[in-house]
Amino acid sequence: STSADLEDKFQYPLFGRTIPSDSGNAVPIIQFLHEVLGITHLAVLNVNDAYGNSFVQGLRVAAEKHAPAMNIHQVSIDEQIASIRTALNSIKATQYQVIFTILFSPETHDAVLNMAYEIGIAGTGHHQWIFADSFDKITGRKMEANSPLHLAYRGSSMLDATGGIPGIGLVGYETLLESLRELNNPEDMDYIFKVGPKYDGNKIYEESLTQFPDYFMDTFDSVQIPFIYEATIALGLGACGALDDNLFLDGEKHYKTLVNSKFGGINGAVVFDPSTGTKDPKYTLYKVTNFFDQPSSEAGMVEFKEAVTHIYRDGKWTERTQYIFNDGTSQLPLDIPPPNVQDDTVHRAVLIAVLVLCALALILGGGLMAW
Repeated sequence: STSADLEDKFQYPLFGRTIPSDSGNAVPIIQFLHEVLGITHLAVLNVNDAYGNSFVQGLRVAAEKHAPAMNIHQVSIDEQIASIRTALNSIKATQYQVIFTILFSPETHDAVLNMAYEIGIAGTGHHQWIFADSFDKITGRKMEANSPLHLAYRGSSMLDATGGIPGIGLVGYETLLESLRELNNPEDMDYIFKVGPKYDGNKIYEESLTQFPDYFMDTFDSVQIPFIYEATIALGLGACGALDDNLFLDGEKHYKTLVNSKFGGINGAVVFDPSTGTKDPKYTLYKVTNFFDQPSSEAGMVEFKEAVTHIYRDGKWTERTQYIFNDGTSQLPLDIPPPNVQDDTVHRAVLIAVLVLCALALILGGGLMAW
């Protein structure tokens, strides 16, 4: 539920959320590209629908505020091969070397990267591909060594909002996961079963409720868990603040109390934009996932690994580890090639001859005037 359309208060007057909209997500993306990578020329390749075009508009608005010198070249595609080729040729004509994509499905990404390699804007060591959160990770995926896809995906990355990142010392996130695990005890599980749905006559379902394995409440690396938890807390605090003396809960008052509240969340403060009902991206955790290749156990194959290189908290990016680019180094890439300089200066011998003739003309001219 990150669509910017949900902020239309005429259609959705009481809608709020604990995750930023696509327009909000564009702010940390632009800040990373401009402040961390130093990008001033950006090509954006997006799916030609309301989601993709709205996302790009969010990038433009964010760039106007946070990177006014950034030039954004947008091209849209549909699923037709001809459309993809036309879009990629348009990017090639700009000579922009950093491409941000807003596309769906592994098949579409593979088709785009294959064709981009074919026309020379991927896998070159100069071009850098960065993906929005609609990208399916390639972690663990095996590819033929030095194949077009291997060379194109090498050093790529994904920017996305996240509820937490395991193993990096986020105390709130780790505490939440541990607390969820602790629910796997007879007393809490009995309560969960009692408030769960009941299906009359379905004895198999009734019996299965008491036969969950020991790892039933074990959690996994899910970006949704903290957002759902914070939404639950926000609803509860909003309700407490909106109740009148007769314990009557008015929906509009509940919503206004909720979006004007501020409380401690999993990774920091939870702050809403009262005009939209959407969480402020400044108080949301974002990460950059960098994909790099390693030799696979299979001969002639490589396998992709991932590393979280940067995280965004409290409105700024911090580096955790080096970002590896397409050329295999951590050297910042150029977003546009340096201009070809052609030396059109006059040869020294010609310059001397011209100066001598000029001096002679001045001397003769002066002599003629005196005569």
